Amino acid sequence: MSRDGDKERVDEQGVDLTLVRYTLSLTPTERLKALENFMNAMASVRPSCGRGASQVGVTEPGATRAQSLKHE
Repeated sequence: MSRDGDKERVDEQGVDLTLVRYTLSLTPTERLKALENFMNAMASVRPSCGRGASQVGVTEPGATRAQSLKHE
């Protein structure tokens, strides 16, 4: 799929390599922030299912996210 020496944009399995390259260009902290922003955006458009409007990742003190998910 290469044109004029451009890097391929999609691999043989359909993976968008531009997104992979972009993510790898971020620092670990930037990756976590991007993930947190995405999760918060998804939580804001997802029906609340009787829960109050809370941000993803906010857990009880001392609890892990996995433990918190068990109680939701």
